[in-house]
Amino acid sequence: MSSVPSRRTKKRNAFGATSPPFIDYLKDILRRYPDGGQILKELIQNADDAGASEVVFIHDERTYKKDSLLSEDLGQYQGPALYAYNNAVFTEEDWLGIQATGRSIKRNDPHRVGRFGIGFNSVYHITDVPCIFSSKYIGLLDPQEKIFGDGEGGFRWSLDNDEDRNLLITLRDQFQPLRDIVKQVSDKYMGENHRRGSVFQRDSFSVSFAL
Repeated sequence: MSSVPSRRTKKRNAFGATSPPFIDYLKDILRRYPDGGQILKELIQNADDAGASEVVFIHDERTYKKDSLLSEDLGQYQGPALYAYNNAVFTEEDWLGIQATGRSIKRNDPHRVGRFGIGFNSVYHITDVPCIFSSKYIGLLDPQEKIFGDGEGGFRWSLDNDEDRNLLITLRDQFQPLRDIVKQVSDKYMGENHRRGSVFQRDSFSVSFAL
């Protein structure tokens, strides 16, 4: 007689640690990373780890149109916003790290003091949907998965992809805030290359789920 446990027995006897729901984990991160000036410090630290030599924070008090948006629910984010610009460009590793909540890509690098996958999430104290524009990519994060539905936690578009580029042009109101802020800082900080550097956008009037 075989002593190998059956699949049913294995399932009945299954025992092991489980990961918490993502939102619960994010709430715990926010408790460990307080709001206020600490948020700006985290972004400065991330910029320093990326090799940036300049960091600029901008509060845009303008309100933008809501006619052409990815989702009607994004209309609430067309109001005043806080932007953080630095003159370093995201690497593919950085894009992966910003999605890896609680799993920092910096943990094995003694020369990088920050925790990109963790510290960045302090921005959820002041926004539910942060937006990132760096090099050829624009990324929008929705960890609560309320904006796009179907379990989508956000999207990233490439300016080098024809389909993505046409979408960005069609949804003009959605991305007009980024166009305006890039134009504002380009002459002084970006020079002729408007795709150099990284811009983070955070709506300053949203209510974070974790609060």
